[in-house]
Amino acid sequence: MSMFGTVPITHVTFQLLSEDANELSLALAEWGRFLPQGNAELSEHLPQDPAQRYRAELAVAESRLQKLLQHYAIPPAETLEPFKPVSLDTLLELQGWLGEQWAHASQTQEAARKLHESIRNLDTQLATLENFRALDIDLGMLQENGSRFLDLRVGTLASENVQRLTQAAELSGYVVSEFLQTKGQSYVVVAGRKGEEATLESVLRAAGWRSLRIPDEFKDHPESIHARLTQTREAQQAEFDALQHDIAQQGHALALRLRQASQTLILAAPFSEMGEALRARNTLTVVSGWVPAEDITPLYRRLRRRIKAPVAMLTREPRRGEAVPSMLKHPRWIKPFVTLVNNFGTPRYGEFNPTWLFVITYLLMFGTMFGDVGHGLVIAGLGVVLRRHLFGFAPFMILAGLSATLFGFVYGSFFGYKTVIPALWMSPMYNPNLLLKLALYWGIAFITLAISLSIYNRVRAGQLKAALFDGRGVAGVVLYAGLILTAYQWLSHGAVHPLSWLAILIPLATIMSYHWQHADSAYGERAITVLIEGLENIIGLFSSTLSFLRVAAFSLNHVALALAVFALANMMDTTGYWLMVIAGNIFIIVLEGAIVAIQTLRLEYYEGFSRFFSGDGRPFKPLRLRTQPPQ
Repeated sequence: MSMFGTVPITHVTFQLLSEDANELSLALAEWGRFLPQGNAELSEHLPQDPAQRYRAELAVAESRLQKLLQHYAIPPAETLEPFKPVSLDTLLELQGWLGEQWAHASQTQEAARKLHESIRNLDTQLATLENFRALDIDLGMLQENGSRFLDLRVGTLASENVQRLTQAAELSGYVVSEFLQTKGQSYVVVAGRKGEEATLESVLRAAGWRSLRIPDEFKDHPESIHARLTQTREAQQAEFDALQHDIAQQGHALALRLRQASQTLILAAPFSEMGEALRARNTLTVVSGWVPAEDITPLYRRLRRRIKAPVAMLTREPRRGEAVPSMLKHPRWIKPFVTLVNNFGTPRYGEFNPTWLFVITYLLMFGTMFGDVGHGLVIAGLGVVLRRHLFGFAPFMILAGLSATLFGFVYGSFFGYKTVIPALWMSPMYNPNLLLKLALYWGIAFITLAISLSIYNRVRAGQLKAALFDGRGVAGVVLYAGLILTAYQWLSHGAVHPLSWLAILIPLATIMSYHWQHADSAYGERAITVLIEGLENIIGLFSSTLSFLRVAAFSLNHVALALAVFALANMMDTTGYWLMVIAGNIFIIVLEGAIVAIQTLRLEYYEGFSRFFSGDGRPFKPLRLRTQPPQ
C-alpha cells in the first residue's frame, strides 16, 4: 500500500506510572517513529498535564542557553550520549545556573554594547571634523550665537558659484573664505558685521547655499579637537578589546559546561513536546499517538528492554473521520518529484498517493514534448555535473534528460538534425496528424484515470454517493465516455446516433440531481447553480481533453525552433553557421526546456491532481531527538 497509497498507521495508547513518563518520551523520541496526538476525550478523563511546569521551565532554560551560546560564540553540542531522562529537579538546577551565568554575561554584553556605540559616535565625530580641519579658528565661534559682534556662517555650495557669491557678499560687507573643495562642492565661511543678515540671506539663496551645523562638542581649534577625540577613541577601543578578551576567556572556561547543558536540554525536549498527547490522573499517565503498523511489535520489544516498570500498550485501527497522519515511503532518487507533489498538497490517510503516477506521466509527457537525443543528453549531463548545486533536484533533471533522449531516438532527432540517427518510429515533422491523435488519446486516458482515482479515494473515505453520482464519480466517467462517443460519431460520420445522446443526458441528469440534493439555497438560485455546474462538467471535460493537444503542439514547436535555427545558420558562412547552430541549440535547451517543464507540471496539477487529489492531509512528523536546541 505504501507505493500507491499511504503507509498503514496504528493508533497506540501507553498506560504507565507518571514517574516513567519522561523515560517513555525519551525512548520514543530516540526511536523516531511515534507521532504524539491527544484528543478531547483523553483530556476530559485525564485532566492533569504532568509536563506543564516542566515545559515552562524548559522554555526559560533554552532561552538562557541560546543567549549564552550566542554571547560566547560557542557552537551547540551535537552528541547525545548517554540517553538518560532529565528530571524536573535537574532541569531547575540547570536553569538556575544558566540564570546566574546570564546575569553576569548580560552585564558584560551591555558594557560592550555601550563601548561599541561610543566608539561609533567618536568615529562619526572624527569624520565630521575632517571637513573643518583646514580651518584655523575656534569652531565654537561658528556655532549659533558663537560671536556677539560678527555674523559667522559655514556652509557648502557648488564650486562654480563661489566667485559669484564672493562678489555679491562683498557688496553687503561680508567676506567669503573657501577652505575645502571636494566633488564639485566647496566648503566656505562667510563673515561680516551683525545687522546685515537680511541682505545676506537673499544672496546665499541665489548661490544655492546649504548651511552646515557645527556640533556642540566642537568648541576649540580643529586640531585640538581631533587630538582629544583620537585619544578618547583609542582609550575606549583598548577598553573594548580588553572586554572582548575577557568574554572570550570566560566563554572558553564555560564551553564544556554549556555544551553539557545543551545536551541536557536536548534530552529534556521530548517530554515537553508531547503536548496534549500526555495526560495524567494522580500516579497514572497516558500517552497517545500514531505508529506505523509494521513497527508495533519492534516498538513493544524496545520498550520492554528500555523501561523496567510495566507499560501497557493498547492499539487500534484508525476510525473513519479521524485526523490520521499520512506517512509516505519513497526511494531517495524520486525526492524531487515528492517535493513537486507536496507543493500541491499531502495525501490524506488512505488516499491514493500520486507520486509514482506523477513520476511516470511527467517523464512521458516531457520526453514527448522535448524529444531530442542531443538536448536530452545535455540536460542529463548538466544534472550530473551540477548535482551539488541543484538543491536535490539533480535526479529530476537527469531523468527528464534521459526521457528526452529516449524520445529523441523515437523521433530520430539529434540537436535538431533529422539525418544523423534513424527514427525508431516517426518524426513529428512528417507525422503531425498522428502526433495530434496520440496526444488526444493520451489526454482521454489521463482524464479517465484521474476520475477513476477520484472514485477510489471517495470509496476509501466512505463517500459512496459522491463516488457514484458526482461529476468526479462513476457518473462523470459515463458522461465523459458519452461525450467522446458523440464527438467521434460527429467527426467520423457527420451525424450522431439518437441513442448516443442518452449516454450524455442520463449521467448529466444524475450529476445535476446529486448536486440539487446537496444544495441548500432557494429553489431559483439552486436551479441556476445546478445548471451552471452541469454545463461546467461538460465544458471542463472538453477543455481538459483539448489541453493535452499541447503535448503534440510543443513537440512540433521543438521541431519548428530547430528548423528556424538551421534556416538562419544556412544564411551565414561556415564559422557563422556553427556559431548559430550552437547558440540556437542553447536557446532551445534553456528556454523551451523550461517552458516544457512548466507546461507539463501544469497538466499534472490542473488536469490530473485537481480531479482526485485533496492535498489536505497531515504529514507524519514523528517525535525525534533534536540535533541541537532550538535557535
